[in-house]
Amino acid sequence: MAGSKVSPSKYKPGGAAGGGADDAPSTNKINKMLIDPNSNFMRKWDITSIVLLFFVMVVTPYEVAFLATSINGLFVINRLIDLYFMTDMVIQFFLMYRDEEKGVLVKDQSLIIQSYLRCWFWIDLVSILPFDMLGVIFDSDELNKAKALRVIRLLRLAKLLRILRAGRMFDRWESAVAVNYSMLTLCKFLFLTVIVAHWMACVWHMVVIIEDDLEENWVIGYLGSDHGKDHGEVYIVALYWAVMTMSTIGYGDVVAKTTTERVVATFGMFIGSSIFAYIVGAVTGTVATMGARKTEFYELMDAVNGYMEEVQLPNPIRMRIREYFRHRFNTGTLHSNADLLNMMSPALREGVATHTHAGWIRDIPYFSNCNDEFVVKVALSLEHRTFAPHELVISLLEDTEIMYIVKAGVCACKGMIYTSGKVFGEDMITSIVKPSESKRFYTARSLTFSDVYALPKTSLIALLDKYQETFGQVRRLAIKTVFRECILSYNNAVKNLMTGQRKFSGNRQLVEQFEAKLARLLPTDGEDPEEEPEEEETVTEDPLGAEGKVITGELQKMTRALLAMQDRVVGIEKSSGGGGGGDPSLMARISALEQQLQGALGAMAAGAPPLPTPPPQDPSADWGSPAAASFAAPKKDS
Repeated sequence: MAGSKVSPSKYKPGGAAGGGADDAPSTNKINKMLIDPNSNFMRKWDITSIVLLFFVMVVTPYEVAFLATSINGLFVINRLIDLYFMTDMVIQFFLMYRDEEKGVLVKDQSLIIQSYLRCWFWIDLVSILPFDMLGVIFDSDELNKAKALRVIRLLRLAKLLRILRAGRMFDRWESAVAVNYSMLTLCKFLFLTVIVAHWMACVWHMVVIIEDDLEENWVIGYLGSDHGKDHGEVYIVALYWAVMTMSTIGYGDVVAKTTTERVVATFGMFIGSSIFAYIVGAVTGTVATMGARKTEFYELMDAVNGYMEEVQLPNPIRMRIREYFRHRFNTGTLHSNADLLNMMSPALREGVATHTHAGWIRDIPYFSNCNDEFVVKVALSLEHRTFAPHELVISLLEDTEIMYIVKAGVCACKGMIYTSGKVFGEDMITSIVKPSESKRFYTARSLTFSDVYALPKTSLIALLDKYQETFGQVRRLAIKTVFRECILSYNNAVKNLMTGQRKFSGNRQLVEQFEAKLARLLPTDGEDPEEEPEEEETVTEDPLGAEGKVITGELQKMTRALLAMQDRVVGIEKSSGGGGGGDPSLMARISALEQQLQGALGAMAAGAPPLPTPPPQDPSADWGSPAAASFAAPKKDS
């Protein structure tokens, strides 16, 4: 039962929690071809787009800087990627977008088209233009010697504009996926460092390609004119220079030879060192933020240790206190989430409370048939508490002010074990119906570290006053519980008086009350039973209402039946001269009556209504089912 959840279909509060913002009515008829940005199709499409964008970021600069354009496998892959992003442009004309000011999805296709054409369309259009086709068309030795055409090949870098698509995708994912922003920031800066170094290495070699100086450049200066190295090894040298430049190490073994190379190296040092410094500072701040929770806990433990040293607490108590705080830190309960919940709208708070607590509340018999709104309000009233091992949760003679729901851990109460999702302290609810029983004559103890939810009595009373229909249901169930407890306690008291033993299987206080009342009503050996004085008729309001009058009447019938049975037993003992012998048939009838009494008590304890029978007319007449003693002691004339 622990962690049981309520079906979302049962909770439709409206507003933000129910998706009311996204379901805002539109003035125009919605086109069925429109695509929801949060749909499964778009999530898969975005993942594929991210993979292809990563390919473009890495391969395109390397291709422009180191490879000659030709029709090969890479050429075919580039055309397929262009086709994919052309399809993506078509999808953008049907993709709904979120209006950040109103907080709703725009479902008017004319507005979607206008928004796309105003900004992203032109960037996407330039990024899919096949500039590398120019290298295939003008593939000749004479044209390749023209510096203008060598510069035109740089237009292929326009594909990198597709990277801007990633920002739109991550914006959509932030609401759909749980993002750890600290880890995301670290990954982003790590990726940025690597990709900037890769781009700088490619730019460093592009200078050699554009200048086309076969006598003096940084490649010949480092590797020699007849180095015979392939473009992969040349790229490693360029990457080596880029990392040195970004990190401001600058060994000086890869040296710029021409004016253009010196200009590019100068800008590379400015840009690379600035990015590197920014990344180092940002990563340091992010790492410090990630450890804020632990740092705060360590400061708390330092304060706790200082206080324990100041008051000279014994070592066993110090260990228990440290274990308590460490448990709360490990379980995330050291700080309350109340402030976080208060920042949410009422509908969102109710949605969170329903998902978190409603399943447990529904398992409480008193609330199983209550309406959803009442259950949500009860869930919002729960308070989190943590108890250490062997700590008292309920003390003896404590007021019935709180009911507990076990969230995690193990508790013991009334000889029973309570684990996650179980409830104890339900007498708080019955005390609302029967205010006279406002004390607890039992204890409850935490056997392990236990996290529980507490429902205060004041909060429940306020809710029951507001929801009168629910109050009627809870009241009827509480009265049945009180009646069942009275029957069981009365049965326990009768057994104790007949056997002379002191055993308690239920509410000890109630059993002792019944024992005291029965001791006053039943005569001892050699005494005549007292005649019960006639009670003055007084008009008082029964706190239990109409159901209470029925219960009291049944209890009074049981008392009279028990007195008649006692008279018969005394008469048998006198007729037999105290020897214990008597008429066997009469003894059999008495035994049958006792069995009938026990059967009736058992049936009432199980919740079955007693069979109504008329009261006995004389001591020797047959009589019916008994009932429990009345709630009040019999009045006597003063």
